[in-house]
Amino acid sequence: MRAISIMLSAFGPYKDEQVIDFRELGDESIFLVTGPTGAGKTTIFDAICFALYGKASGSERDHDTFRSHFAEQNDKTAVSFTFQLKDTTYLIYRQPRQLKPKERGEGFREEPALAELYQVDNGEKHLIHSKIKDVNEKIEQMLGLDYDQFRKMIMIPQGEFRKLIAENSKEREEILQKIFRTYFYQDMTEALKTQTKKIKEQLQQTDWKVKQEISKIDWDDPTLVDTTAINSVLDALDHKLKNDQEKRKELTKKVTKEKQQLQSSQEAFYKGKQLADKFKEQEQLLKEKEKLDNRKIEIESTVTVLKWGEKANQLLPFEKQANDRLNEWQKQVNMLEEQKQTVAILEKEFKRLSENYQVQQAKEKEKQEEKLQLVEKKKQLEKLRHYTEISTNLEKTKNQYQEKDRIVKSINKDLEEKKTNLQAVEHLLSKQTEQTKAYYETEKELLYAEERYKKSLTLINEYHELEKLRKDYQQVKDHYVQVNQQLKEKRHAVQKIEEQQQTHHAYVLASHLHDGEACPVCGSETHPAKAEIETTAISEKAYKQEKTELQELEAAITKWQDKYIEAKSKGEAKRDVVENMAKEYQTIETLDRTNIEKLTYRCKEEKNLKQKVFNEIKEQYNKIEKAEAEKQKLTNETTKLTEQYEIQKTGLDKLKNEQVTLEAQLVQLRADIPEQPMTVEKWQEHIQKTEQALDNWFHMWQEQQEAWEESKQKLQESKTTFTSLEKFVTDLAEKKKQQESLFNQKVKEAGFTTIATFQEAKISEKQLEIMKHEIEQYNQSVQSVTERLQTLSEQLEGQVKPDLDLLQESINFYSNQLDSTNQSLHAISLQIKQHKQFQSNIKELAEEQEKHDKEYYDIAELADLARGDNHLKLSFERYVLSSFLEEILLQANIRMDQLTEHRYQLIRSNQVAKRGAQSGLDLEVMDQHTGQQRSVKTLSGGEGFKAALSLALGMADVVQAHAGGVQLETLFIDEGFGTLDELSLEQAIDCLKGLQQSNRILGIISHVPQLKEEIYAKLQIKPTPQGSFARFTF
Repeated sequence: MRAISIMLSAFGPYKDEQVIDFRELGDESIFLVTGPTGAGKTTIFDAICFALYGKASGSERDHDTFRSHFAEQNDKTAVSFTFQLKDTTYLIYRQPRQLKPKERGEGFREEPALAELYQVDNGEKHLIHSKIKDVNEKIEQMLGLDYDQFRKMIMIPQGEFRKLIAENSKEREEILQKIFRTYFYQDMTEALKTQTKKIKEQLQQTDWKVKQEISKIDWDDPTLVDTTAINSVLDALDHKLKNDQEKRKELTKKVTKEKQQLQSSQEAFYKGKQLADKFKEQEQLLKEKEKLDNRKIEIESTVTVLKWGEKANQLLPFEKQANDRLNEWQKQVNMLEEQKQTVAILEKEFKRLSENYQVQQAKEKEKQEEKLQLVEKKKQLEKLRHYTEISTNLEKTKNQYQEKDRIVKSINKDLEEKKTNLQAVEHLLSKQTEQTKAYYETEKELLYAEERYKKSLTLINEYHELEKLRKDYQQVKDHYVQVNQQLKEKRHAVQKIEEQQQTHHAYVLASHLHDGEACPVCGSETHPAKAEIETTAISEKAYKQEKTELQELEAAITKWQDKYIEAKSKGEAKRDVVENMAKEYQTIETLDRTNIEKLTYRCKEEKNLKQKVFNEIKEQYNKIEKAEAEKQKLTNETTKLTEQYEIQKTGLDKLKNEQVTLEAQLVQLRADIPEQPMTVEKWQEHIQKTEQALDNWFHMWQEQQEAWEESKQKLQESKTTFTSLEKFVTDLAEKKKQQESLFNQKVKEAGFTTIATFQEAKISEKQLEIMKHEIEQYNQSVQSVTERLQTLSEQLEGQVKPDLDLLQESINFYSNQLDSTNQSLHAISLQIKQHKQFQSNIKELAEEQEKHDKEYYDIAELADLARGDNHLKLSFERYVLSSFLEEILLQANIRMDQLTEHRYQLIRSNQVAKRGAQSGLDLEVMDQHTGQQRSVKTLSGGEGFKAALSLALGMADVVQAHAGGVQLETLFIDEGFGTLDELSLEQAIDCLKGLQQSNRILGIISHVPQLKEEIYAKLQIKPTPQGSFARFTF
């Protein structure tokens, strides 16, 4: 980060807007902030720190006190800081929380804090963030430093030099961690720790699972539940399984025996139950016989009713015939009338159909001829359809042949490519040793070429700076000569004016001299040679103006003389650097821009050529690495493609034969097919329409014929029916009369005195059947009961009624006994199955535990080592950070050596921290006077300042040197020089002046007079009753 400008408004002691542009420094990279105590020197640094982080630069300053006491109510307190980072310019604007007058009414309102971050391109601002949180995060991301780290590395305020070197190892770790971005190592350590924890949890879980499995086992010995020896558990479980299997065999035999006993009891029970059922049946039959005897009178009465009913029912046919003759006669009379009407209607319909029949009969011959023509057309259509079908199949076969031919050619092409690739791979494998050697040789040559190219770029950059210094030197020299010439001319002019003034004074004095009067200058009373030439007097104002300009030119010549000497010194130093670097390249004849650029171009071309060669060899090397697998892959693919080629080639030949066959069929069919003006579809559609029309006509003609025939037949039948009906009605009248006489005679013969008596005796067939069934059932029941009682009496003679309850108790006893034994057998079988599963689970868990034990041993040891649980108390990340710290101390000691006259050297402490604290980043000093190491906290105030300054500058050098690191091009120091003696101060100033070569801006606040004399550029702070003002002076 490089500061460009800072704007303050109503901030601290500054009432009016102050703009401090650091670009005014030009080549002066070191400036001194001077002014009385309380004028606002540290406020400048506070403003920069507040602009970036929203906080003051010192730990004792509060950002809520930034508002100026000189400010009016409407003045806005704000800071705007412009800085450059990696060739990009940014502007950050902040306002602290402040009270502002209300727009309406009296009183104040609190205006919240504000922060805005812009990117500046060609004078135009582009907003990046406008929220305080986002701005703060972006600044920390860009600078790579948080507020505390920024204060320690870039802005070292009053009283905090000691903290930079005296802070503990943990705080220094946080700074280095963020600067060098070593979070990866911390993440890796955490990952190892997490993995260790995970494996340990898996081990604990496996142990718990083993204990759970062991606790599930039904042990004979309870002490085995708490055992942790898995082998002992497995042995005991195996022994228990053998005992349980023996018990299962014994229980199986017992179940077989008890099943036989239960079966015998069940058979005895079934026999007893059959005998008891017979005794029960005998009792029920005796009761049923008593009921049948009681129904005997009722059944005899039913028999009488049945007798007269059957007689009456025998007369029913005669009654029915008499009624039927009557109904037939009446019905036929009605039908005769209806038939007469029907004959009249049919005669009219027959006449109409006969007329239409004769019209259609005339067209029948024409339609028959059309039908014959249609048959011929169908034959032609079938031939055309067959021809079309074969043509389609031929086209399809041709397409399939072309596609199959394409596939065969494609497979053949792939096969040839695979064979070629296989040969190339085999050829490549034959050069494996030669290629490996070439790879490492070209890699070495590439690294050398890259190093030469980097140095050539550094050389050309240094030469560009040398040219710039030469140009600056020439400009300073020209200006110096010009100012010197102006000074000479001005001195001559002033001398001439003084001589003219003297002549004029002499003339004025001579004009007042008279003979005999004493001269006021020499006392002579005679005046032989008085000044007689009158001259013009020069005004005192003009003379003072010329004198002032002369003094200004004398001051300017001093300034330009210093610049001339400084520019010459810088140029000579840079020339030495360029010449020393150029010595490495013996091909440079003349050290100029053209030759150096040619050298850089040659180095670049050489590097690119080496890179190209290396890439080609690396590509071949990588190919060889994969060649074995590629060879096997290509061999398999070649075999597979060969098989595919044979299969597809066979299919291709088959399609070719099909194509020849179809073409021959087409040639034969083409001769039998006449030329058709229409397609198959159109021709088929025409035939279908013609056929449909003919079908419709013949169907209609058939319907008309049938209708005519049917009408004719119906008419004839109707007339015949009418004649028959007339005769039939006459016959039915005679039959009716005869049937009525016969019925009356039969009623008398059956014993019925009147027709009414006959009607009363009639019983429906259903009722007759019910009576017959009832009587028959009664007789059967009497016979069945009698016969069954006789049989049971014979079977039960001498038998005793059995006790079924006693027999059931026997069955229950043996059944319960069998259930109990079966339960025991099931339980022991289930236990054996479970214990076998437990045995398998424990064995699997034992294998898993052994695996986790091995993983835990390796990972846990690695995790402990990474997090610093070792004899050095040094974590992996701290080990990496310690290497960075060593590099920082190497750079810091260059300045520490200069500042302490080779007495002190900063070193990293190798002592192991106490009480389990982490080590590796603590600092000590080597005192060359005593030859002993001691803590940096033992340094005096001045020595501590030197150490802190050296460490800060060394840290900035190392951070900037690392690619991708933060560019620390700005450093501010607030006090601390007052602790140095005169020699140390001179050494510190020389050290700081050396920073000018690195193009850094270094701002120093100090009241030390020697610094004011040594540092040319000054930021002068002038306090007034209206607030302080700041401006650069040189």
